[in-house]
Amino acid sequence: MALKCTNWHEVELEFIRAKEEYDRKAVEWLSVLGERVVKYAREHGSYTDRTGNLRNSIGYVVVQYGRIVTEDFSIGSGHGEAKAQARAYALEVARNLPTGLLAASENQALAEFVQDAFMADTLRVYTSPDPVGAELGGALKNVIALCAGITDGLGFGDNSKAMLMTRGLTETARLGVALGAQKETFTGLAGVGDLIVTCTSMHSRNRRCGILIGQGKPVQQALDEIGAVVEGYYAAANARTLAQKAGVEMPIAQAAYEVLYEGRDPKLVVIDLMGRAKRSELEESWS
Repeated sequence: MALKCTNWHEVELEFIRAKEEYDRKAVEWLSVLGERVVKYAREHGSYTDRTGNLRNSIGYVVVQYGRIVTEDFSIGSGHGEAKAQARAYALEVARNLPTGLLAASENQALAEFVQDAFMADTLRVYTSPDPVGAELGGALKNVIALCAGITDGLGFGDNSKAMLMTRGLTETARLGVALGAQKETFTGLAGVGDLIVTCTSMHSRNRRCGILIGQGKPVQQALDEIGAVVEGYYAAANARTLAQKAGVEMPIAQAAYEVLYEGRDPKLVVIDLMGRAKRSELEESWS
């Protein structure tokens, strides 16, 4: 898609036109995928009603948001639950562009079941024994993506976003490890992979909402203009609560909370973040 735009509003309109063009193809593709997964589940004796709802639920989300809800899909059985995790934009999947997902479950056999069911020529699935890390990475990256959008709206550059994403991933992983996740998960698809695509793509509702806030629009107005759920708004409050309970320092998540819920000026928040006490990068690692 070639963008010939002079401002973010025109980019948004161009995105909407492209989304409408691909929505139909995306729903058709996902309907086929849903039927294939249900068929696979029946043949292997693990079919459940929840799996049977896959086709309709995914199709609905694609129509509404232009993406696959991978982090919310699960196949249950008497032996546990497997989460299909890591962001996959339906517009790209529908065009058969190579995509990677993560099937996370404490039950390795169940994770491999999901892997076998979803693997395709342009859809590669990896397994993980760490559903806690996968879910935390998938949720908290939305907070960082919202902040990334704010940096765009403020007119900051690539250096700023690179620092934000790197330090954001560090504090996400720090919280994850404190809550029992495996640190390696945050270097994979559900961690850095999900973070990259959500912080850099105009498909991302969180990033687009952040752009509006960075441009000076009130938070509620920005949320309303997106017209769909901006997960990072809610995740920021949850991240702050979890960090306080776990005794984990998360300065970026705290800063996001202050902008979103306390009405602080993003420019002043950035000054506070840049003025924090100096320290070693390794000192703040999640090891």
